[in-house]
Amino acid sequence: MTSTLRQRSGRLPEAVTSFVGRRTARADVRRLLEGSRLVTLTGVGGVGKTRLALQVARDVRRAFPDGVWLAELAKLDDDSLVDSAVAAALELSDSSGRALIDVLVDYLADKRLLVVLDNCEHLLPACARLTSRLLSEAPELRVLATSRDRLAIGAEQVWLVPPLSVPEPDSLTSGTARQYEAMTLFEDRASSVLPGFRLGPENEAAVARLCRQLDGLPLAIELAAGLAEGVVGGTDPGSVVGSVRHPDERRPNRGGAAPDAAGSGGVELRPVSGAGADVVGQVLGVLR
Repeated sequence: MTSTLRQRSGRLPEAVTSFVGRRTARADVRRLLEGSRLVTLTGVGGVGKTRLALQVARDVRRAFPDGVWLAELAKLDDDSLVDSAVAAALELSDSSGRALIDVLVDYLADKRLLVVLDNCEHLLPACARLTSRLLSEAPELRVLATSRDRLAIGAEQVWLVPPLSVPEPDSLTSGTARQYEAMTLFEDRASSVLPGFRLGPENEAAVARLCRQLDGLPLAIELAAGLAEGVVGGTDPGSVVGSVRHPDERRPNRGGAAPDAAGSGGVELRPVSGAGADVVGQVLGVLR
């Protein structure tokens, strides 16, 4: 069987949750893609590089008649697997015995498509080699990469993904909470596990404090919002944020258990039960 590449709009995963904020970021990355054939989104783990890349890819899909395709590299542990991972992402098969890099070059040479090369940081030499070769021989190809570090090849445009916006201490005024991306994200995700949860005067300060403690990192904020479901007792949803704290503040007592947390308005909450109480701390430990 000869090589084949399906003629379709590409392959991106369906979004299972809404994309919150990042309007300026999306516009900036789209502009970079218009003028550069390689854009790399960099930043710390958990800052939302993959999510932003996928949203931008959806935004620009119509500009690529041969599709927008996601190549996920996070699970690879060997540089030699990068070429095959990209070929598989493109649903490209070949039985000619040629090197996959040559197969990729041949079929992409006249294609106008976008490849999202996700999680390159642990495979940088292989990703740089493949990307450089493909871009040099496929003039209508564009690559949107995500990595903690740049690929460091010619014509690369690097865009540092920042944390979500959070209010400075004591700067939040009534009615402005949703101007901050981190707080809007927390509200959106918390309301999915606690229907009826809304930002308001009774909880805005607590949510702002939590988002600052989590450094505006989307992954940590989504995790913290999800823990709302584990709060025990008939507490008001507005006070649930008191049960999720930065690990530096959650000091264990002599018995090894975390102390009870106080939510907004002085409502006492039981700590999140089981191992879930330490999940935020564990995630932050990995990201820092």
